[in-house]
Amino acid sequence: MSSQQRPARRNGQPRIPLILFGAFDRHNFGDLLLGRIAARTTGRADAIAAGLAARELRRAGGFAVAALDDIVAAQAGHAFDLLQVGGEILGCSRYEAAVMLLAPDEAARIVARLDRDTAARDHWAVGQPGTARELPYVASRGALPGVRRILHAGIGAVELETLPAMLRDTALARLRDADRIWVRDAMRQDALMRTGLHSRLAPDPATLVARLFSARIARWSNGAGMAALRARFPQGYLALQFSADFGDDETLRQLANGVETFAAARRLGIVAFCAGRAPWHDAPAIHRRLRYFLADPARLVSSPARSLWALCALIAESSAVCASSLHARIVGEAFARPVVTLLRTPRAGRKQSAYARTWDPDGLNPLARPEMAEAALAGASRVDPAQRTRHARQLADRAAEAWQWLLSP
Repeated sequence: MSSQQRPARRNGQPRIPLILFGAFDRHNFGDLLLGRIAARTTGRADAIAAGLAARELRRAGGFAVAALDDIVAAQAGHAFDLLQVGGEILGCSRYEAAVMLLAPDEAARIVARLDRDTAARDHWAVGQPGTARELPYVASRGALPGVRRILHAGIGAVELETLPAMLRDTALARLRDADRIWVRDAMRQDALMRTGLHSRLAPDPATLVARLFSARIARWSNGAGMAALRARFPQGYLALQFSADFGDDETLRQLANGVETFAAARRLGIVAFCAGRAPWHDAPAIHRRLRYFLADPARLVSSPARSLWALCALIAESSAVCASSLHARIVGEAFARPVVTLLRTPRAGRKQSAYARTWDPDGLNPLARPEMAEAALAGASRVDPAQRTRHARQLADRAAEAWQWLLSP
């Protein structure tokens, strides 16, 4: 997919260009996966992947991403469709978006200098690529001359009600300009309904990952990296991921105790991985600190995997998954793995909680604070695999129906 491709033709006529817009311009497992799901589901090899800034992420399993403003300018007012692809977009300010597009060292310097000065950080963010407008990941029809349809696929909106009133009104106005909106949890659908906005409720688009990409992921599962893990842990392994805000000593101690107790009882290894390398996501250095709290540090391996497909394979081949990432949960569910979603605090896990309450009311894959990780993993592992498989199929069916609705004329 490239902004340089010529429009495809249908029945001898040029097709209206399709722009896929999302946070594909940074290394985050969920955003990269959502982009790939959208590209496959639309069936448009000529679709253009757009973010706020031009970035090359093909080595990570993503796209050669073009900047949305550049793509729109190149259209010169000619008609195009825009598909806004997930995830938690409504509460992402231009400052947060700009920082997450930086290299980690540069981001740390900017945050240290500006994070407590609201006016200064906003002034800085306005000058960064793609962030002249507030809420830059929410498409604005007024800034898209020539746009024919705006479609939202699987968006989250847990931050909507906490935004300042002016920003909340801005977000809602842009959503009212959209032609169709698919939201991924019932609480957000209810919140939008109270403002007069109608949307379709369906699971996250990534629930289709196993159905769409099993063959591709299997090739990674059969690669050298996974072969090395199987040789090291012949009884299997627990796939473990947690974001940087789990990094204080007490939380790490509780988490280490829980996952090691679970793994040791089943003779499993523990493979820690990062679901996102962009700033404010995961921190590989915390894996080394976690090791200090394990009775048997050799049980833990820190995976260097960065590719979307390597991470999918790591989850798909695991004995169980324990992760704070919503999309690690979703991929684990899609491959019928036992999954526990880690919550640092109830507030910090609102999107995970909202999703689980909507699509896992029976608690097959529970939510847990670090001190409850072992009990939650043990409970999830007792669920009948056939029940897990049915659950995965039902979620994927609902997502497939939502795609059909969203993309219909």
